[in-house]
Amino acid sequence: MRPSGATRQVRLAYGTAGLTIDVPADATVVAPAHRKPVGDEVGAVRAALERPVAGQPLRDLLRPGARVAISVCDATRAQPRKPMLAAIGDALEGIIRPEDVVVLMA
Repeated sequence: MRPSGATRQVRLAYGTAGLTIDVPADATVVAPAHRKPVGDEVGAVRAALERPVAGQPLRDLLRPGARVAISVCDATRAQPRKPMLAAIGDALEGIIRPEDVVVLMA
């Protein structure tokens, strides 16, 4: 347990109105880095799947007859589900049958 001491307020993106909390003055607070949205979301995800930071492109890992599970966040999380699923669907096209794909809501 931390000894009581100086605190500071931090505003969180919580719910619809936000939430202000007190944290220890010496706490490390990581704030999001907001960036300009990409124009072509599907294209950006497709490019990431074709040229990952590490490992092989998604299509190189796929084999006919394989079953694929895709996990997506539910509506309570900010995730570009629609463009992500479209780009993954493009990568699976012609290799994985639609009936061999299941989408899981996390």
